[in-house]
Amino acid sequence: QWTAPSTGDFVIDTAGSDFDTTLYVLDGCEGTELVCNDDDEEAMELTSSLTLSATADTEYLIVVDGFDSAEAGDYIVNITAP
Repeated sequence: QWTAPSTGDFVIDTAGSDFDTTLYVLDGCEGTELVCNDDDEEAMELTSSLTLSATADTEYLIVVDGFDSAEAGDYIVNITAP
């Protein structure tokens, strides 16, 4: 769970993770999917990267998953402010 400190487009990625990630953001537990990414095509990596248009003081649920059931391990979530 993450609360946006300001309004703007935040880049969220899993660069540095040691498995093929899928990344998505929900508007709450069991909520609506707001944005999703499988592979960071710009970096040509199997880690994920997406841009979330966030609203200040709003809570979001950031989910890191494996591409398939065999993918698991240590992961890193990076959030870059606008």
